[in-house]
Order: sequence, then C-alpha cells, then structure tokens
Amino acid sequence: MGLPLWDQFKKFIGQLLCGDLGTSISMYPRKTLEIISLYLPWTIGLLLPAILVSWALGNYLGALLAWRRGTILDKLLTPLLLFISRIPFYWFAMLMLFGFAVKLRFFPIGGTYSWGLTPNLSWHFVIDYLKHYVLPFCTWVIICLGGWAIGMRSMMIYELNSDYIIFADVLGIPQRKLLRYAFRSACLPQITELGLNFGFMLSGSLLLELVFNYRGMGYITFQALAALDYPLIQGIFLMLAATVIFVNLFIDIVYGLIDPRIKAQ
Repeated sequence: MGLPLWDQFKKFIGQLLCGDLGTSISMYPRKTLEIISLYLPWTIGLLLPAILVSWALGNYLGALLAWRRGTILDKLLTPLLLFISRIPFYWFAMLMLFGFAVKLRFFPIGGTYSWGLTPNLSWHFVIDYLKHYVLPFCTWVIICLGGWAIGMRSMMIYELNSDYIIFADVLGIPQRKLLRYAFRSACLPQITELGLNFGFMLSGSLLLELVFNYRGMGYITFQALAALDYPLIQGIFLMLAATVIFVNLFIDIVYGLIDPRIKAQ
C-alpha cells in the first residue's frame, strides 16, 4: 500500500530540498532534473536576449512616437504596432517559417541545430546554431515590440503633459533633457510590467519552440505531456513557476534601486 498523503508530501519536500525531482517515466532511468538541465539553457538563450531586445527597442520606439505624436510617423506606426501586438505567437511564427524557410529558403525549416551535429564551441556549430536561431528570435522580438511600444507611448504622453515637464519647459530647459526626464519616469511602469508579464512571455516561448521545433523547454514539455510523464511534467512546471517568482523578485529589487522614492520599511 502507498504512503498516507501527508507522508507523501513530506517525502516530496525532502527530495525537493535535496534537488531530486524524481525519475522520468518516458526517459527512464534519467532524472527529471538532469533532463531539465539539458533543455533549459536553450530556452534561456532564446528567451532572455529576445525579451531584452524587444523591451529596449519597444520603449525607444514608443518614446519616439510620443515625442512625435500627431505626425505622419505616429499615425502610420501606432496602428501597425497595435495590430502586431495582437497577433498570436504561434500564427506569426508559422508565417515566418513558411515565408523565410519554406518559400525563400533563407533559413532552416526548424530545429535547434542541424541533424548529426554535437553542441560545441566550434565556429561550424555556432554558425549553424545562429541560422536556426534567427527566425524564432526575430519572431519573438517583432511580436513583443508592439506591446512595449504602445505602452511606452501612452506613458510618455502622460509624462510629457505632467506639471513638472511643463514647468521645466517654461524655465527654458532643453528639449532633449526634458525628454530624458520623461523617459526615465515612464520606464518605471514598464519595468514592473516586464515582471508581471514574464509568465505570459514564458508560455508564448513554449508555443514558439513547438512551431520551430526548437529543442528547449517547450519541446520537452510537449514530449512529457504526450507521454504522460508525470514526474517530468511536475518538475518542468515547478521549475517554470520558480523562475517566474525569481524574476518578479529580481525586478522588484531593481525597481527599488532605480526609483529612489521607494524605501524599505
């Protein structure tokens, strides 16, 4: 007979504290943590640079559109960015794959690297990996760019119409300096939004990996679900939840360092 529920829970917590997430059923006798450690770096290598690039470009573009609001540039780009931000990840990924890989054949159809290669630091492998990396990376950046730009545009317009900016403009402070002041204040909510949306971004990355057959956490999650590998499924979602919590904690700490008005009580 199995152990009582409370004893099972204590055993699970004890194994968790020792770094033991169980043994995979579909990949027996490999440990769950060993499998995750093989696939997680590929997801981090795709997700982290793409998030940072889309966040930086989106904020810069949004600030520019707010500064040039009412112009032809603003009237053309703002609806386009709003449209792009509402496109589903997987649908846009399939369009990119069909257009640039199937039709134009600029990039490989899918995968993390070519079949038969072993990951190493040679130029041959790095170049091959980058060829497979470009499409999912660009897809992520383009999709996320619109949301960040629209959010920054709204925040910048609010800051540019605030009393301190108007007063500083009357005092004759240069326009570039006013824009820098407004941009710093408008970035604070965007930093908070980055942490709050990280879980959604992570789920979007899983779908993106499935479309491009990118061998990251999305790929192994699908394999675990298809095989009903419960220890591996449990370990993956536990790791993803811990990652989201850690990222939100880190962003809260960074927010306090950036904004001097926030003081620890």
